[in-house]
Amino acid sequence: MLSGISFIIPCFNASNYIEASYAMLSRQTVSNFEMVFVDDGSTDDTLQKLGRLAASNVVVVSQENKGITGARLAGLHAAKYSHVAFVDVDDFVDEDLAQEAIKVFDLNPNVDAVLYDFGYYNEGKFSPFPYKFNLPCSGLELVRNTFPAWRAYTNGVLRKVDAIRGYSESLPGSTNSDELANRLSIINAKEIRKIKSKYYYVVTPGSTSKKVNDNLLTRLQTASWAKEYFLDFYSDPEIGRDMFVYLLQEYCTLSLVYAAECGKPNGPCSRLWLEKLRLCRKQLLDDFSFRVMRLKDFKKVAFLFFSPLYFYYSSGRNAQ
Repeated sequence: MLSGISFIIPCFNASNYIEASYAMLSRQTVSNFEMVFVDDGSTDDTLQKLGRLAASNVVVVSQENKGITGARLAGLHAAKYSHVAFVDVDDFVDEDLAQEAIKVFDLNPNVDAVLYDFGYYNEGKFSPFPYKFNLPCSGLELVRNTFPAWRAYTNGVLRKVDAIRGYSESLPGSTNSDELANRLSIINAKEIRKIKSKYYYVVTPGSTSKKVNDNLLTRLQTASWAKEYFLDFYSDPEIGRDMFVYLLQEYCTLSLVYAAECGKPNGPCSRLWLEKLRLCRKQLLDDFSFRVMRLKDFKKVAFLFFSPLYFYYSSGRNAQ
């Protein structure tokens, strides 16, 4: 396999971003890289614009809509280089990202993944993600720091074979299933390091992951799946509690979304919301024990017990 980096860029109705994404990635300061654009069943002219990108290091893949994980997996199979990095079509990276990552891999044979300086980009300001762990570390250590809250991030430059393994796992069809696939892609890494090159996650208020509709509920599927799956990877006594809190946090977050919208005429939350939230609440109550409770989680646990009353109150208030 050729040594280098394949940038994989999923595209769904992304016509307005194609040229900018191509121009940005083209500025990489090394020659051994490529851009793999995956049209994921777009209904606009995304595919036509991709077809006009005349460059030897551009690969275009077209498929029916399979979501973010399906699009990334298709890009992985089309990639020719040894390492890969996922880039959203509306985000951008520093021009030396590939160069710095390749340098780390060449000098450190035991390194399987390189994290970049990931941060949010809003109105011209870059806000780095607050890493709260020490590098270098193993993949097991890194992923452990993503539960119950994101003390670490799994976005970076990965070995292609590891990414294919992670994205080939049978995952729930949820809006954030890529978070699970990233964890699975990096969890077996022997050593992970970090570079200073930045990844700019552009804050887009109208993005799919932020729209209030039934798809947002699939975040509960992700949390439930992760809660069961990752317990087998760790033996520390805190993991059971942390996975419980991980699911509890998703329940609380989506419950607050539902409470803000329920009862409104023509509101975005269907009856499915209450059904799914009730099922998740039952699962949490079945698993609950005062032994897993910490003082800092008291508000979340209290909300779990009293959320039905809050829904009732909110529905009446919103209907007025």
